[in-house]
Amino acid sequence: MSYRDPKQVIDNRVGIISQGVGKMMARTTEGLNSYTAQKQKEHGLYKRQIEKASSAAKSSLDTQYQAAI
Repeated sequence: MSYRDPKQVIDNRVGIISQGVGKMMARTTEGLNSYTAQKQKEHGLYKRQIEKASSAAKSSLDTQYQAAI
């Protein structure tokens, strides 16, 4: 309660809690976004490596097939 106005209750707990929760959720969202971006980048690298290996294997099989004919 306020000293000068007893009817007015000064209670800012809800505001402080909501700010804390908002900051926590913002940090969590930023962390998830960076994790997702990192995983997508890794997935792209793995996919390119697999495509490179499979195309090399395919060309090797094609040359072997052509040599057998």
